[in-house]
Amino acid sequence: MKTLISSKKIVLREYEEKDWERVHEYASMYIVSQFQAWGPNSIDETQNFLKDAISDASIVPRKRYGLAIVHKEENRLIGAVEFILGDPYNKAAEIGYVLHPDYWGKGIATEAANLLLSFGFKDIGVNRIFATCDPRNLASAKVLEKIGMTLEGRMREHLRMADGWRDSLMYSILEREWSDDPKESRAGICDQAVAIEKMRPVDWEAVKKIYLQGISTGNATFQQQAPSWEEWDHGHLNSCRLLARVDGHVAGWAAISPVSNRCVYAGVAEVSVYVSQNYAGKGIGTKLLSILIEESEQNHIWTLQSGIFPENIPSLKLHQKLGFRKVGRREKIGRMNGVWRDVILMERRSIQIGLN
Repeated sequence: MKTLISSKKIVLREYEEKDWERVHEYASMYIVSQFQAWGPNSIDETQNFLKDAISDASIVPRKRYGLAIVHKEENRLIGAVEFILGDPYNKAAEIGYVLHPDYWGKGIATEAANLLLSFGFKDIGVNRIFATCDPRNLASAKVLEKIGMTLEGRMREHLRMADGWRDSLMYSILEREWSDDPKESRAGICDQAVAIEKMRPVDWEAVKKIYLQGISTGNATFQQQAPSWEEWDHGHLNSCRLLARVDGHVAGWAAISPVSNRCVYAGVAEVSVYVSQNYAGKGIGTKLLSILIEESEQNHIWTLQSGIFPENIPSLKLHQKLGFRKVGRREKIGRMNGVWRDVILMERRSIQIGLN
């Protein structure tokens, strides 16, 4: 029986022998295989790949699912995905994807990767799904971040390429971190239109109100009162001051502040993200932080960090989802209302800025 996994735009199905010509159309392109350990393929290599994928489908228990990506509207094979159950005992699997360049930039790779997550967690029952990519393959890294994977680190000289050894970035997501609810940020940011715009001084009262809401929780900041606009303005970088607005109402804000005045740390900044209680759980924080990351890189920030109280679970999950890693726990780093508090240090290192 054919494996069929379907979404709005695409179907993932088993290969057929006649598919080789369509597969070879993209597998023979250098632009497609430039970051891979294979290719550009010869005809024999493509045909052998297809034979192996078809043969794997008959192995019981099955560990490798090589599936074709078929565009629904065009009824055309446009790429491929793989789901490899390499460690059944520990319920861990690896995913991969490749797409014809005519279909790049249309959200199809993200859609296919999301289907693999659903297949792995719901149908196969794995606990951890991971993927690797070449650090130079920025588009693939963005896909992995969009589907909620966390950047675990960089594996040095992980793969042997035609021109030498290649490092790999390791991304992963756990079953408890994943959701197939379309209301979650993977499928849609918010039921209402969210506008992200530059914060202005005139917005301070609305920004301050949301800041005070965070202070009142006791788990957002060590601050006990909101500063004046002048104090806040002095302590934050002029770039990357963002405001989220829904139907004209300020729903959240994000900004960065320098961690040091030493020039060697000019590209390191501290993140602040606050969302109004009226819009909590609607993906506002995800959208703010996503755009903050993009704008920080445009302004030559290579490392973003955030100190988060261990009790602030939503903030920890938000940062982890967008590629921040846990550096460690700073124990009793500060007193708050007479009680010593710990802070989890989270960090995201850019794979685009500060590489040379």
